Amino acid sequence: MLSTALRLIGIAGVLLGVLGASVAYAQSAVTMTAVEFAFQPSTVRTGSGAVTFNVRNDGQFPHNIRIDGMDSDVFAANLSSGQSATATVTLAPGTYAFWCPVPTHRERGMEGTLTVAGAQAARAGGLDPMVLSGILGLAGLVVLGAGLRRGRATG
Repeated sequence: MLSTALRLIGIAGVLLGVLGASVAYAQSAVTMTAVEFAFQPSTVRTGSGAVTFNVRNDGQFPHNIRIDGMDSDVFAANLSSGQSATATVTLAPGTYAFWCPVPTHRERGMEGTLTVAGAQAARAGGLDPMVLSGILGLAGLVVLGAGLRRGRATG
């Protein structure tokens, strides 16, 4: 009975380790609207890596997004009034300006700030998610091994 419980705890630890590692690499999503002449919200914070932008144009003029350091707009074509679009870009940790590249929109205030957090900024309670998932996985393997060894000794 005890060895079965130890095996289950070990398996749970391994699963937690695997899930923790996959969460650390999860895709981030940003949802915003574009109006004249602003993005709502205009200050956005996300994790690094693949970032999906979900944007709806609630204004009457076409809008798009350009991010500092990128060679092209986020969307292949400007979004017409009432149109929604989704696009994914890859971003390294840092702080970026973003704006509407339609002529005169940025000058009229249609811009914002995007902060892309790295592993250091993503720490919760001082623990790096990758370190925590590694510790949980290792602990699960140790407990699983102990349960198997105990099961052989009593069996």
